[in-house]
Amino acid sequence: MRQLGAIWWANEGTYAEYVIGMDLPARSKEDSEVIRVGYPATGGVWVLNLPEKEASKRGVGVIHNAHSMEELCRVIESLGGVFYAHPDESPELDLKGEGRSSGRCWSEMELDAELRKMEVEMKNK
Repeated sequence: MRQLGAIWWANEGTYAEYVIGMDLPARSKEDSEVIRVGYPATGGVWVLNLPEKEASKRGVGVIHNAHSMEELCRVIESLGGVFYAHPDESPELDLKGEGRSSGRCWSEMELDAELRKMEVEMKNK
């Protein structure tokens, strides 16, 4: 998951608070990072890491229109991404686990499922 730029969250509650807009000092929507990753066939990795506001200004959403990994890499490059010949050199991906001492890496599907589960629990209270 880290190779694809998954975000580390301390727990499901922290993520849910972020999504529903509660003010979290550690990671607010304004200063959260948008990380997009592409692996070219020639090796290495392209990484785009921007604050959410900057990502919106640059139109990072266009990445979702890429039809292949090579096209995704070209788009990341055009948006100012950084190329690493060795993926473990990327501090954004933290493949060695040096930057995160605790917490769990959550996939988007896991996070969405946990959020839906929490919403149901809140409605049932």
